[in-house]
Parts: sequence; structure tokens; C-alpha cells
Amino acid sequence: MRSLFLKIFLWFVLAMALVIATLLLAVAQTRLERPFEPSISASWPLRAQLAATLLEHNGSPMLAVYFQTLEPAFGTQAYLFHEDGAEALGRVAPPSATRLAARAGHTGRMEVQVAGRTRVLAQPGVGPSGRRYVLVSMSEFPLGRMLVLGGQPIVHMVPLLTVFLVGGSFCWWLARHITTPVRQLRAATQHLADGQLATRVGHVVTRRHDELADLGQHFDRMAARLETLLTSQQLLFRNVSHELRSPLARLQVALGLVRQHTGVEATRYLERIEREVDRLNRLIGQLLTLARLESGVKITQDEVCDLRALVQEVVADGDFEAQARQGAVTLVSTEACLVSGTTELLRSALENVVRNAVRYTTAGTTTDVRVYSHGTPAGRHAVIEVRDHGPGVPEEELAHLFQPFYRLVQARVPQPGGAGLGLAITERVVQLHGGTLAAANASGGSLRVTIRLLMLPTPPVAEEVSTASTMRP
Repeated sequence: MRSLFLKIFLWFVLAMALVIATLLLAVAQTRLERPFEPSISASWPLRAQLAATLLEHNGSPMLAVYFQTLEPAFGTQAYLFHEDGAEALGRVAPPSATRLAARAGHTGRMEVQVAGRTRVLAQPGVGPSGRRYVLVSMSEFPLGRMLVLGGQPIVHMVPLLTVFLVGGSFCWWLARHITTPVRQLRAATQHLADGQLATRVGHVVTRRHDELADLGQHFDRMAARLETLLTSQQLLFRNVSHELRSPLARLQVALGLVRQHTGVEATRYLERIEREVDRLNRLIGQLLTLARLESGVKITQDEVCDLRALVQEVVADGDFEAQARQGAVTLVSTEACLVSGTTELLRSALENVVRNAVRYTTAGTTTDVRVYSHGTPAGRHAVIEVRDHGPGVPEEELAHLFQPFYRLVQARVPQPGGAGLGLAITERVVQLHGGTLAAANASGGSLRVTIRLLMLPTPPVAEEVSTASTMRP
């Protein structure tokens, strides 16, 4: 049960039910001690006396007429017993009536017995001749009107249902009053996490004048602060990109002019400067990409991406770059996988992983790429695995691989690597597409990076095909 409203509502209803049950038990205990009020039982001695008088003076016919009048008026079945236990009209009385009449004749006072819905009352009486009789009355409580608890009629059903309806309505209102601002805070938090920085909970929560109102005010201040900080950060990145890329462009033009006016001996230095300029230009581009992703870029959900074709293109490009180190990038297996998202962002993410593997794998080895689908309780996922054959990553540093600008304490290879932004960009892209990214050391010390993305249903004509191929230009 995950609904806070339902939990609070049920707890209130349970508390109300326990209170009502406690009251009913208290009433039941009281009525067990005093089954009937004196006003109800005060008339029975007179009725017993009247029944005995009618029997002795007028005989059984008159007693039968009296019972016929008494029974419809009070909803009761009446019997008159002699001292020897015989019924005055010769009828067969229920055993409970016979036993209670015998007990009342022995004690000389009124006896009452309640069993379920049936109430039996036995009242001793004395006739004009001095003979002793016992008048027994048996009545039932209608089930639709009375609630029987512990053998006693407790309370009318209609008031009880009214209490439950009124109390339940109040519990529903109270639970809703408590949980409504919580639901609004949850929705506002989700919108803020989705990049809607202008989200505020507003006066619906803050006007309550309680702890939840304070929480809403703190949330609004936090959201305003985040919006200010992120807006300033985005503005800074835009300004920095403009201020840095403009001199870089002029520097590249100046390099071209210098080449035309210098000798061969300066070529080596100019090429070095040009490589550093290109590297700085790529770094600025990666910074802007990362800032754009962290600011909540929108994903085109209606764009269908064929992962198999995309991976084949990325593997072909990576294989071309790997040849410079006598290596290769091989597509070991592939399967038809369709996902929803932005193709260019996914391409950039895959390229970063493959290039990272090519950079750190041992010279002359192969980087293996696999694409397959995997079923989970949450749905079917497309899985992309990229494995190099390098020295691997220390276990304590695996969790930091996807942090921006993170560099290993000990470089995996002696050659200088990148700026530490590629895998960070990949992680942001995968998260924006609702997927997961993980890195682990494979057997032999190599690193395996795994990307999981939720698949779209594959059309019937696009049957899954698994192939093994080596991508070469």
C-alpha cells in the first residue's frame, strides 16, 4: 500500500471502529448486569397476577383470549405454568421457557434470559386461591433494527450506520486535508526534477499555517535558488563559449597565415599548436554539451531509433580510429532493437564509450561490442556492451568513472587521455532516455561498460537476428 492518503484514512477509520467497539462492549457489559430497565419490567408482576386470576375465575378459555390480546400487542409469546411445571393451556412450551419458569418458581423473583435474538422473561405470580404460577414471555428482536452483541440487544442499526457514515466522511476529509499538500509537493518535486525550474507549490500549501506550509515555503525558496543558480550557470556557459571560441577561431586563422610565412623548421611547432587548439575546441564543445544535458534538455519521445544500425555506424568509425594503434573494434553480435529518443544524443553517448575503450585498450587488441535484448519485470531492454582489453580500473574507482573531469589516480595507459567528460556525457544521455549505465571489470582485468535502454515493441516483420561480424571500412 503506497498511498499515504489511503493509509491515513484507514488508520482513522480503524481508530473510530475501535472506539465504537469499546463503547458497545461497555454497553453490553452494563446490560448483562442490568438486562432491562425497571420501567420495562415493572408491569410484568401485574400481568402475571392478572393471568392467574383469569385462569382461576374464568378458566382456560378466558386465559387464551388474554394471551391472544397480549401477544400481538407486545410481540411476545406467553405461557402460564403451574407449580408442578405444567403449562396452563396444555401447550408444549420451548425447553428454555420451561427451565426459566422452574427457576423463577424456585427463586420467587423475575428471571430473564437472553439468547441471541430471543429474550425470555419469567415472572412469578399468586392467584386468588393462593396457588403459585409463573408467567413466561418470549420475544425476538428484529435483525434489521437491533444489533445483538454478547447475547444482549445493544443499539439500533440505523444510528450505528449513521455514526459510521458521519465518522467515515470526517476521516476522509481529514485524511485528504493532510495529504493534499503532500501530493502537491510530490508533483512539484517531480516537475523540478524534470527541469521545470519555474515550478512552485504556491498558496494552496503555504496558506495552511502549519508545518506543511513551512515545508512548502522552504521548497519554493529552494526552487527559486536553484533556478537562479542554474540560470546563471547557463548564462556563464554561453558567455564563456562565445568568449573562448571567438579567439580560438582567430588563432586558427593566424596559424594558417603563419604557415604561409615560415620555413619548414617551424612546421613541427605549428602542428603542435594546431593540435592543442583543436583539443581545446573539443573540450569547449564537450563542456557545452554537458551543460545542456544537465539543464534538462528535452528528449524527442516520438523519434524511433534503430540501435542495431546506429551501433554498426559507431563501430565502423571506432574501428577506423583504432587502426592508428594497430587495434580494431568488432561487432561481435547484434540484435534488432528499437528505442525511443534522440538519435544524435545516443550516437554521441555510444561514440564516447567506444572511443574511451579504444584509447585505453592494449595496443594491437580488439574492442568488442555486443547488442542484445533482455527481458525484465519492468519490460524488455536493449543492452549494449563495450569491452576493451586494457588493464581495467581499480574497484574503488569504478563508482567515479562517470563524474565530470574525473581522472584515475594511476593512468590505465601511459598515453594522455581526454578531459574526463566523455563518460559523464554518456551517463547524462542514458539517464535522459530512462536507461542505466554501469562499468565493471571483466575477467582478465579489462573494463566492460554496459548501457541498458527500454525497448519499443518490435514490428512482426523485423524479426530478431543475431550475427557475428567484424566491421571494417
